[in-house]
Amino acid sequence: MISFILCFYNNYQNVEEVYKSIIDNIDMEKNYEIIFVNDNAPDQTWLKIKEIAKKNSKVKAICFTKNYGQHSAMEAGLKLASGDKTLYFDSDRKLDHEFLKKAEELCNEKNSLIW
Repeated sequence: MISFILCFYNNYQNVEEVYKSIIDNIDMEKNYEIIFVNDNAPDQTWLKIKEIAKKNSKVKAICFTKNYGQHSAMEAGLKLASGDKTLYFDSDRKLDHEFLKKAEELCNEKNSLIW
């Protein structure tokens, strides 16, 4: 299984776009999960994440009660991840088929985490 970890802070406008970029480009035959981490953003980030999580059982969501920073958010996502391969990327990065293909190739070369 591949785990996608997405950490957000004050970037609610990209939540849906990044999610769609994964869903639109991943091979649905593959086992995957998407982990959203909201680093206590004061904007609408958490509302957007909750909307997506309600629609897709493969989405996990974490919301910090305090802003801990990117590294703590990533660590929380890694602790929740159950995949044998993990792909972490910035919340403003949209994925395409070529990016996912290359990431999978790198993971298959005994790299279990791609950042």
